[in-house]
Amino acid sequence: MKTTLISSFFIIAFAINLFAQENIDSSETIFFVLEDKPIFPIESMTFYEYLDQNLDYNGDEKYFIVIIDIMKDGSVGNIEIKKINDESFCRKVKEVIKVSSPWIPGKIREENVNIRLQYDILLPVFKSLTYENAIELGDKSFQVRDFASAITYYNRSYLIEKTEEIKKKLSETYVELGIEYLMQKDTSKACSYFRKAISKSSNNAKAKKHLRKYCD
Repeated sequence: MKTTLISSFFIIAFAINLFAQENIDSSETIFFVLEDKPIFPIESMTFYEYLDQNLDYNGDEKYFIVIIDIMKDGSVGNIEIKKINDESFCRKVKEVIKVSSPWIPGKIREENVNIRLQYDILLPVFKSLTYENAIELGDKSFQVRDFASAITYYNRSYLIEKTEEIKKKLSETYVELGIEYLMQKDTSKACSYFRKAISKSSNNAKAKKHLRKYCD
């Protein structure tokens, strides 16, 4: 598989919460809303950065929607590509996503479940993002609990303009990401994110509380 880094361009994508569930067959259910969303397995990058590194789009602008079923064992199930009429490119997208497994599966009431995620993807765009655009995308990602994306966009904003507003947003996001890892029973990673939250905002009471309870 081709893994050429395209450093000049990034992908905008965020998971969209949907409030329903769909019976697939008599033995399997796909959930659209849950307590803990699936986590992309490669720690060094986000899902969109992974796509960016592994898709060859020659700098041409492409907009498409990706719908992915992440199964309760972490494997990638059905993949749908919409809003683009390029069969060859769609096949490549599916191939790249298929080999991204295993993900950390989503949970409801501490039980692994099948979950359907939707990503709106536009590439290339990140290069030309303004401070305000990056904050807006970070806020949208935060609202749908896509905390890894939110951190990516907030960090981009901070590179453009180093403000206390962004440091506070990053701190809040690191706390929420730490809580997600607590739910996955990975206290070590959770504590690392709580410490990052404090490094961005020493007044973050929620981060301090979790550090005292789980990390001291």
